[in-house]
Amino acid sequence: MKILIVASEYAIGMLPFASNLYNILSRVDGLEVYGIFYSKGNCNYRRLIDTDLHNRAIFIENTSGRIKNLCNKFLPITLYQTICDTADKHGIKNIHFVSGDFTFGFLSLFLRRKYTLFYTAHDVTPHPLNHLPLHKRFLNGVIVRIGTLQMIHRAHYVTTCSPKQVQQLKQLHSRAASFTPFPTLVSQEMKEGNLPCKEIQDIGPYILFFGGIKHYKGVELLHDAYVNSPELCEKYKLVITGQGTLNRTPHHNVVRISRFIDDRELKDLFTRASCIVYPYLSATMSGVLSVAYYYGTPLVMSDIDFFKENASQASHLFATGDATSLQHALEVCLGTSPNKTEEEKTTNKAFYNQIYADEVVQKSYTEFYQQSEKR
Repeated sequence: MKILIVASEYAIGMLPFASNLYNILSRVDGLEVYGIFYSKGNCNYRRLIDTDLHNRAIFIENTSGRIKNLCNKFLPITLYQTICDTADKHGIKNIHFVSGDFTFGFLSLFLRRKYTLFYTAHDVTPHPLNHLPLHKRFLNGVIVRIGTLQMIHRAHYVTTCSPKQVQQLKQLHSRAASFTPFPTLVSQEMKEGNLPCKEIQDIGPYILFFGGIKHYKGVELLHDAYVNSPELCEKYKLVITGQGTLNRTPHHNVVRISRFIDDRELKDLFTRASCIVYPYLSATMSGVLSVAYYYGTPLVMSDIDFFKENASQASHLFATGDATSLQHALEVCLGTSPNKTEEEKTTNKAFYNQIYADEVVQKSYTEFYQQSEKR
């Protein structure tokens, strides 16, 4: 079976999802996988796709100005034509949109007449938008939402990595929705991990948040829970990584790393951490847990549905949005004995192999694609 994977969105979270899925599925016997990847600047797919798979991938760099970019959000004609030309050249009848791809909401009406469309739904329910400026509320609340719903309704087969979203999709979609596991975000460079993270070399024990700073990730909640706990401040630093604005007064115990962090630094960053915290206020799908589980880092996270669905037995959950509950979860996690901590690390590493193994992802997506053979 021939599959054309399309990733037309290049948000930070989409890059590893789409590239790792392409890398993993390209190793499946019986699947002939091609790819079209749309990138811009540092948000680039080329460096994440295995070099031996570049011969079946098309990399398109977005060099358009603001006006052209805005037009492409409504009607990406050039990319649409590239998809059709590539599919026809290689005799491909199956196209899988994997990166949200809301800009193809309208054009999917024409694509579905000639090809079988597969679609990965990332955000069936959108993130809260109240904190955004008006123009971004319009883009995310209207343009993105309409395009996403059009893709859901017009794709022949829809999948998601969240069991809860499967149920939501079944209410929106007249055909059955499928569950497929989230591909790991752990790259070969992360596994090798041969670069030190310079900012943490001499700071002592620390609590880690890793990821871009956005409202829905609850970083301000973590900051407040930490600085209001004398016990935590006395024993640990708080390291917050990722680009974005932290709307809090700088604290002498909080270490901000706002630069781009190379994948080869993550082994050092994660394995030195006493624990990692994901204080998200909302999330529909996320691959961040895979990195923590791979390194075995003790994990504290909010009890949003996706995290609960993917919690190991060693995970420490707290009530979403509750700083007191977060404080308590941190104190429990960090207050365990060394032997207990080693047990948690072993449990997390074993859990990674259970749910993120390439074989698990390959089997699930193969079954997802095989639905089209029964039409």
